[in-house]
Amino acid sequence: MKIKKISKEATELINDYCDLNNLNGRIKEDLKNMINLIINIPRYIEFINDNKLEFIKDTICNYYSVEPLDIYVKKKNGNRVLIRQITHYLARKNTDLSLEMIGNKTGGKDHSTVLNSYRKISELIENPLTPYNKKLAEEIKELNEMLKT
Repeated sequence: MKIKKISKEATELINDYCDLNNLNGRIKEDLKNMINLIINIPRYIEFINDNKLEFIKDTICNYYSVEPLDIYVKKKNGNRVLIRQITHYLARKNTDLSLEMIGNKTGGKDHSTVLNSYRKISELIENPLTPYNKKLAEEIKELNEMLKT
């Protein structure tokens, strides 16, 4: 794994630097800890985004009274598709996950499916032409507010 290799190389550099400058003990350990924190930032961000996505899925399932499995199912039942599209839209809006990661974590969908969902829901929100679309836009706005609390 790249992070382990970088971490090992960073530790070696710190050891060499500390040896050259007669630094030891607490300073040496503090430098190692600081470098390891910096190296692991991507892991922490991924962990936070994964938790956000789970929260988004749970919020949507509770709001629409559906099971989480409905987000993952490959069936193209209108209600399930819409719930999946809303999940993709809100995940894209509220996380830093890539389209590919969102797709993988919502039933193995392709990144283009996630992008299509995002565009479709965005268009619906921006131009709610029918009463149904207006209602749906309001629901999505309400869900988005729920996610921010």
